[in-house]
Amino acid sequence: MTLLEAPKKASYRILEHTADVGIEVHASSREAIFEEACVALFELIGRPSTLADSVEGVLRVEGLDAGDLLVRLLTEMLALFELRSLWLEELHCLSLHVPVSTAEQELLWELELSYRGRSFDRSERQEMTEVKAITYHQLRFEAVLGSAEGEESAFVAQVIFDL
Repeated sequence: MTLLEAPKKASYRILEHTADVGIEVHASSREAIFEEACVALFELIGRPSTLADSVEGVLRVEGLDAGDLLVRLLTEMLALFELRSLWLEELHCLSLHVPVSTAEQELLWELELSYRGRSFDRSERQEMTEVKAITYHQLRFEAVLGSAEGEESAFVAQVIFDL
């Protein structure tokens, strides 16, 4: 998925929140939720006017559940932006491992994504929205059953960003 063209079966909307901002993401799969949430984060921050060298990589993230995995993924994406001055251009979910829970042990959710982005001049950050952190406040990630017969199940997630 590229930031210039949104996936056909995913969307997000901005949620107003006191001194913060949130997103609510709707998608036909868990993988699309993770991808679209990253798109929303970068679009909220704002695009730098000048982009430089292309950077590619693979990101692996683990979480205790889908919501925790989403927060950790977005935190990693924010770190790529803040610490490496990377603007995300393309993102693809390579794999998502959903564990079968057992009483004996905690199993982690695992997500692997490939990304491509471009570096940018850190001085341009002054023109962008500063996201300080991805929070667990009002975090939600759930399956939503289709309302009509034959309608596919879908997923919805909500996460709040500390500005």
